[in-house]
Amino acid sequence: MPNCNLVNLLQRTISGCFVLLIMASPVNAGQDCRVDTSRVNANGFSPQQQALWQDLVHLSSAAMQGRKSGTEGAQLAREYIARRYQESGLVPLPQKQGQDNSEETASWFHTFTPPGLFTRTEGANVIGQIKGQHKPDKFLVLSAHYDHLGKQGRKIHFGANDNASGVAALIYIAQQLSQTGSHHSILFLATDYEEAGLYGAAAFVQQGIPEHADILMNINMDMLAQPGRNWTLYVAGTRWFPEIKPAVERVLGNAPICAETGMDRVSRSYDRSYRIDWRKASDHWEFAQQDIAWLYLGVKDFKYYHTIYDTPDKLSRPFYTGVVETAWQLVVAVDSHFSHPK
Repeated sequence: MPNCNLVNLLQRTISGCFVLLIMASPVNAGQDCRVDTSRVNANGFSPQQQALWQDLVHLSSAAMQGRKSGTEGAQLAREYIARRYQESGLVPLPQKQGQDNSEETASWFHTFTPPGLFTRTEGANVIGQIKGQHKPDKFLVLSAHYDHLGKQGRKIHFGANDNASGVAALIYIAQQLSQTGSHHSILFLATDYEEAGLYGAAAFVQQGIPEHADILMNINMDMLAQPGRNWTLYVAGTRWFPEIKPAVERVLGNAPICAETGMDRVSRSYDRSYRIDWRKASDHWEFAQQDIAWLYLGVKDFKYYHTIYDTPDKLSRPFYTGVVETAWQLVVAVDSHFSHPK
């Protein structure tokens, strides 16, 4: 999510509501919640779930130097994401090249120059796709930002929850859907320069969308693995797009974690020092401004948000696994909804 000290615009991330009950973990009072332990068992993760965690750990390792936009760490991160996209069965997105855009070439990277006198270092979104089996010219965009805050002296902002968790989820869902296929084409968009002002998402909606593409919905994931005080994942957006709510609620009702929609309004941050408008809290806001429907998946602001302590050991691996399994099923449900609206 954007750095509140850098940007007056957005203040933090995440929306909707999933509650995970694992062993003695704290939960919301009054929730009657069942957990499918066969899917989120800490001692029995599948090979795909093991790879999910390994991607998160690698993206938030010291080698990535905090993934600050315009740095070597960000370049290392996007090269890793592109490689994992390819291994997951995605193909790069055809892009127009040349001064007159007459040439077309396939590339994993959508480059752009962010605005502002002091942010002229080129950025790059990482984009892979699955071609739809029935409606290839209609698209769902699944997004997560890969940049973070970088280094402060010798200290590294590792950004495990924010947002290595979202990018690792992108890769996991890509692996699943490349095997099953989808009705519509799906773009997997890992954005750059989110922390500085959502510039990567803005560049995509203004110039990176494939020609003649019809974007049906953006599903944005930002901070999925740190359950915070409420042990809750939130899904925002159904307040503005009620037609999708039945499909969303069907998924949440059968999730391996407890779930509900919410976080659609303005609320206070973890330390109550500022207010968060969840519509503007992450990359989905750029889609919203183009009148593209969106859903936003994430957790509330948390104790280690934008600190050097946002590391994998502060996360709940079972919670995260359940969240990502649910996110995958949500993408499947949205894909089906737009193919056969109910």
